[in-house]
Amino acid sequence: MLELLPSPGPDVVAYRAGGTITERDIERAWAAMDAAIDESHRIGLYVEVVDLSGVTLAGLVKDLTLGLKNLGKLKYFRRVAVVTDAAWIRTAAGIEDKLFPSIEIRTFETAEDGAAMAWLTAHAAPAA
Repeated sequence: MLELLPSPGPDVVAYRAGGTITERDIERAWAAMDAAIDESHRIGLYVEVVDLSGVTLAGLVKDLTLGLKNLGKLKYFRRVAVVTDAAWIRTAAGIEDKLFPSIEIRTFETAEDGAAMAWLTAHAAPAA
């Protein structure tokens, strides 16, 4: 399940991932990111991962489909804060940081959630 979290501003999308991620969850996450991009042009993404058990097949297909369809929108992401205690997710985020050098991706332990949000929002939003 993906739960949208309160955001500190229109240029930040925040959500918590846990349990099983479904196709509907992926659609809601992309809709929230699209709305933030439309309003702010450059956004930050806060992703808190707690007790993630998996992704449904339909969710995986939807994630891949929307990910490829929206590849051009990566330029609108300035920072991503990944908050988790799961080592494999931290490793995956590190790989994504190398694959997408235009986006700053940092990982934080669950206890550092406040620091993660502070890092994400401590910037001057560049002009689009």
